[in-house]
Amino acid sequence: MIKYINSLLKKNKESPNLDRKRENSVSFILDEHRRPVIELNFPFIESDEDIQKIAEILFLINSGYYKSQIIDMILELGNKEPDRIDYLKKILLYWREYSVAVVPNQPYDYNNKPCVSPLSFSKIVSQKNQ
Repeated sequence: MIKYINSLLKKNKESPNLDRKRENSVSFILDEHRRPVIELNFPFIESDEDIQKIAEILFLINSGYYKSQIIDMILELGNKEPDRIDYLKKILLYWREYSVAVVPNQPYDYNNKPCVSPLSFSKIVSQKNQ
């Protein structure tokens, strides 16, 4: 039994790299002015293969390939924390509305060009106030 416990402790000491890998992250937040901000944290990319995988993840997120997984994570969060379900559902509702209202083929430029047409945005805002 002691050998087994020691082997578990030894494995934990030998694999700090797994913990470091978890620090690589992409965070979607709202700043103090309620503007969307994406923060990237990639402190422990150790190989060209890792760099390629991070680039692949960013491409897939940007291209919408993770949409269903993100929806599933939001729904799972609502299942784990039922007191948050109402605003999580609203996030999904607004996400759908933005997906319909987006100006086609327009890059997102927060300072100059709208990514949502003004008419579509007014529809979203009026739904919010109902």
